[in-house]
Amino acid sequence: MSVILEFEAAIAEYLRVKPEQIIVVNSGSSALFAVAKQLVEWNGRRVVTSPFTFPATVNAIILAGGVPVFVDVWPDSHAINMELAKQWSRYYDNCPIIYPTLFQTRMFYVDNVGAPLCEDAAQSFFPSDIRNQFADYATFSFYK
Repeated sequence: MSVILEFEAAIAEYLRVKPEQIIVVNSGSSALFAVAKQLVEWNGRRVVTSPFTFPATVNAIILAGGVPVFVDVWPDSHAINMELAKQWSRYYDNCPIIYPTLFQTRMFYVDNVGAPLCEDAAQSFFPSDIRNQFADYATFSFYK
């Protein structure tokens, strides 16, 4: 077994998910791009996200052929306002939402999204939704 497969199996075991749910890539930016390619079904597809995030989030959407739609954040936590995100997603035919998790805080539980949801957990090793499966995708990366 290769080192990468062993590493993916170890992460899957730690997170208590199936090994096929883990894909290791070279960076968080690459992980976001891989997810964005899955979410952006055609050029010009809108993707709802936060304006308060690292450029990689928006770059992944654009490189995948999508168009970012920014929604407001909560002033106290700077987290994306998911009620607004859901409204805009519905307005644009249930377009995907990429939810940046900031400052290693956990994603708030979100119900009835009705659209594909990705948690961009940045340098947080433990995406908040992975065990409860609030999101369809979660990306994370290691940092020194």
